[in-house]
Amino acid sequence: MREHWSVENRNHHKRDASAWQEDRHRHRKPNAALNLDDSAFLHNSAHADGGGAYGFTFANAIDTLFKENQSLTEDGGGLYAGFSLNLTGAQFISNSAVGAGGGARSLGAASAANSHFERNASTGFGGGGLSAFTTLSLTNTFFLSNSAQTRAGGAFANGVMTVVGSRFQSNVATLDEGGGLYAFSTLRLESSQFLGNKASTSGGGLFLFHDSGGASQIVNSLFARNRAGNGMGDALYLISPGASGSVDVIFTTVASPTLSSGSAIEVGAGNVSITDTIVTNHAVGVRQSGAAVVGQDYNLFSGNTANTAGNVGGSANTRVGPPAFADPAGDDYHLTAASNAVDAGVDLGVAVDFEGDARPQGGGFDMGYDESPFTAPAPLLSIRKLVSDGSPQIGDVITYTIVASNAGNGAATGAVISDTLPAGLTLVGSSVSLTPPGAGLIGPPPHLVTALAIAPGTSVTLTVQATVNVGTGGQTLTNTAQLTAAQAGTVYTDSAVVTVDQATPEEYKTFLPLIVR
Repeated sequence: MREHWSVENRNHHKRDASAWQEDRHRHRKPNAALNLDDSAFLHNSAHADGGGAYGFTFANAIDTLFKENQSLTEDGGGLYAGFSLNLTGAQFISNSAVGAGGGARSLGAASAANSHFERNASTGFGGGGLSAFTTLSLTNTFFLSNSAQTRAGGAFANGVMTVVGSRFQSNVATLDEGGGLYAFSTLRLESSQFLGNKASTSGGGLFLFHDSGGASQIVNSLFARNRAGNGMGDALYLISPGASGSVDVIFTTVASPTLSSGSAIEVGAGNVSITDTIVTNHAVGVRQSGAAVVGQDYNLFSGNTANTAGNVGGSANTRVGPPAFADPAGDDYHLTAASNAVDAGVDLGVAVDFEGDARPQGGGFDMGYDESPFTAPAPLLSIRKLVSDGSPQIGDVITYTIVASNAGNGAATGAVISDTLPAGLTLVGSSVSLTPPGAGLIGPPPHLVTALAIAPGTSVTLTVQATVNVGTGGQTLTNTAQLTAAQAGTVYTDSAVVTVDQATPEEYKTFLPLIVR
């Protein structure tokens, strides 16, 4: 028969106790559960596991406070569970342990929902706030200013980890990796924030060692102001050495309000894919430093000394330009209407952003962890072609005028005006001119102008001259110009038509001598 030991009611406090082994608040019955509800454990210490409370197998804490408790030689400064730990609405404030889990430690699995870990410290292995030997699930849980001498200033787990809607801020790994979070297996990280965490070595925000099969995913998350002491992965350090393992970083924002001296994302090994992500203000945006295959597509880079380093794949869908965040100095990384990330992403099957706002909005999917309601500025192009003489004679020089206009609210860049003269017309050399002159690069037919930029509400004018060839009398010659741009999938066209006069000019007539017999 299973036994349980329960503490309920906030009137129950355990305070200012110091214990040796069994002489303290411990529950050691096999297969039994320690249940804590609406209670407080204050200023207690133990020369073993669990400075505040100890559960030999299962421990469950609801709306319970653990404050300033200590494990003087082992794990779990506030609370220790020998097999499984479940927390709901629990608070761990200023607890400490010489071993793992300054706030709480589970020798098996752990879960925490709507809980708070603040100023807890571990001088041993892993997890200044919380440590789990196997799996860990975190939902809407806050880790603030926790520290560990070794790995994971905030939280640590050896097994599969799921983190949703949680926040890691100002946590520190003083001698090792993973300032905010250290994951030693498959990780699902969703709609979470990492702000101002530090590691003395790698992975200021997150250190992920995905040493198993399957896919880890980081989605709809923010990494800002994190620092790695060795410059390798201020935000994320990713390792996925298993042949069947992979890591996907999607719809994520990695930023710093000022230029950071390290890499934002460091990939030490394995297969890593980065998509729909914003990376700003780092010495290197994405760096491959080991035996890794790194792919990136549909990402926005800005303010980095180098956007990539090492063997990092790229694509034409990568953008470089200001993300126009709302207030980076105040950790507000929502997108504004001016952002180059708006409508620039690709559909990856993610239906909402970090706040639960629908994806997509406006004209498409936004890059980064925030989906804005804005529509990206876009050009609205048109082309008009005119000819100086619609009825020329053979040998005449006619002038074509091509006007490319942008009536939209976004610039057209990389635009090209193409024009292939029909048979019967010959281009007059060096006759192509562009107004304004610096708007693009003049070249030979068919691409008369390339690298053309047309600002919103403006137009450019191209003129080109051609000679009407002999033998075209009575013919109708149609000349079509085309306009394309990087921002528009449409090919815009317009044509000008001339009908060559049947009459032959005097200079092209042949006069034979008149013979009278």
